[in-house]
Amino acid sequence: MKWLYIKAKGRDRSISAKTRSWKQGEVAAQAERDHHDPVQEKLREIQVAEKLAAEKRADQKAQNITVSDALAHWAAGLKGRKE
Repeated sequence: MKWLYIKAKGRDRSISAKTRSWKQGEVAAQAERDHHDPVQEKLREIQVAEKLAAEKRADQKAQNITVSDALAHWAAGLKGRKE
């Protein structure tokens, strides 16, 4: 079993990589390093912000109506009025 030895915030701890493979242990170790890396953390925040912005743009695009639809809606409203 491969173990990851981590020193963070003044504390030592060890966690299991849950693998016998050295290569998979290295992948787990890199993921743990990335988790504590401030640059990687900022990149994750940027990715989340971009994803939310893309979803917001998609929602706004779905709410857009065409000029012909707006004109038809306006004309229907005029027919219902009494003058």
